[in-house]
Amino acid sequence: MALSSIGKDSHSVGDWDIIAPLEDFDNVVWQGINGPIFALIALDTQNYQTSDSTIRQQYIEYILNKEIDGGGWALNGGSADPDITAMTLQALANYTDDEKVAAAVERGINTLSSLQKDNGGYASWGSINSESIAQVITACTALGIDPATDERFIKNGHSAVDALLEFYDKDSTDFTFRHTMDGKGNAMATDQAAYALVAYQRFLDGKNSLYDMTDVELDTAPAKFSGATLSLGGNIGVNFHMELDDSVVNDKNAYMHFTLPSGNTTKVMVSDAIMKNENSRTYYVFTCEVAAKEINDDITAQMIFGDGTASEEYSYSVKEYSDSILNSDYSDETKTLVKKILDYGKYAKAYFSGGNLTTTSEISSVTADMLSDYTMKSIGTLSNGITYYGSSLLLESETTVRHYFKVAEGTDVSAYNFSGDKGNYYYIDITDISADKLDMACDTKIGGYTVTYSPMSYIYAVLSSEKASDSLKNVVRALYLYNQAVNAYQQK
Repeated sequence: MALSSIGKDSHSVGDWDIIAPLEDFDNVVWQGINGPIFALIALDTQNYQTSDSTIRQQYIEYILNKEIDGGGWALNGGSADPDITAMTLQALANYTDDEKVAAAVERGINTLSSLQKDNGGYASWGSINSESIAQVITACTALGIDPATDERFIKNGHSAVDALLEFYDKDSTDFTFRHTMDGKGNAMATDQAAYALVAYQRFLDGKNSLYDMTDVELDTAPAKFSGATLSLGGNIGVNFHMELDDSVVNDKNAYMHFTLPSGNTTKVMVSDAIMKNENSRTYYVFTCEVAAKEINDDITAQMIFGDGTASEEYSYSVKEYSDSILNSDYSDETKTLVKKILDYGKYAKAYFSGGNLTTTSEISSVTADMLSDYTMKSIGTLSNGITYYGSSLLLESETTVRHYFKVAEGTDVSAYNFSGDKGNYYYIDITDISADKLDMACDTKIGGYTVTYSPMSYIYAVLSSEKASDSLKNVVRALYLYNQAVNAYQQK
């Protein structure tokens, strides 16, 4: 909050990203409701992006679940406390588009109104004090309520603002506020009274609320990681969302350098990134496609600038994104889908590395009989010298069906659209098959011959084979379950 107020980006403080600890849900909530309240306030000071796109919603749900019957919140116990209730309203002020939040906020406002004393003040922990009033004033201004004129916050002609000003120690030489009326000047009371009055002055002047610091321009790095998402097209892609300065956008030689778990590298030029506008911010999306066997491993990314310098390194994985979904309030179909993606990745890695992985009952339940409708079909005849040899499934960064044809030496194949050859074996690829289309058959024509085949045809062939290894069978079973989960998700 302090850094945001002076224009410093909390994602980049020396070598530290101090936003990251606020994404550790368990550590933030260990102290109770006060943790998520101020985590939300801090994250929203500059609308900071998080690598876990669900963390704000997790905190909101936690706070809503702590609401006391009748409205309001407390640090502990069953009676609403004005300080915690007001702080909670400050945290939820940005989320009232959500009907559940709006209803809870309205109940909280009514509770604060009912807790107000006849002199316009508030009591907490057994005494009427200035800090409680300060929090109520700050909450009102965050919600667009004038605490000096709104009838809900005026009792016997005394407003919350009137009550706070009564705590100013007119006789002191150091311009302080008291904690209680019979006390002396107090540092915490002065601190909270000061920012409450600043909040009210900003409200009167039509400026951003106290904790909305987006009117302060951040001194940011030229390239900043803002989060990651997952794409499921004909491939599995990890999307790195970056905020870029104009100097980087206009750098024709700048690119994102990816290093895959296999050690292979790839790069995406800034000019080829996809630009997206969300929440009044512009992001550039760089996508790194991963093979199924790499789903559970980290990908590292680094922006390389035209002058040869580089940004800090970022790392992310499909598993990390999936875990954030599984630990949040998403639909059963969504959670099932990410579980099947992770399972598919685990079995693919075991197969390609030659390792062993325990077969679950769900994996074992997928049998050839379940896929008997997907057997390969063919009609017509091939030209002399060309023989259909077989089909395979390539599980790399994209799913590809490959049909092989044996070609006799000297046979002219120029009239056919072969994708490539391996000696006397030519092949045709059906590429970019998305997860929801694994069960869709595709016709491949070679002259007067047509083969009808889908990835499910390959899965059927493997499960029907006595020669196929258990690890290969488990991979294709996991791929089948992945397809079923995608279809269920899309139908939802």
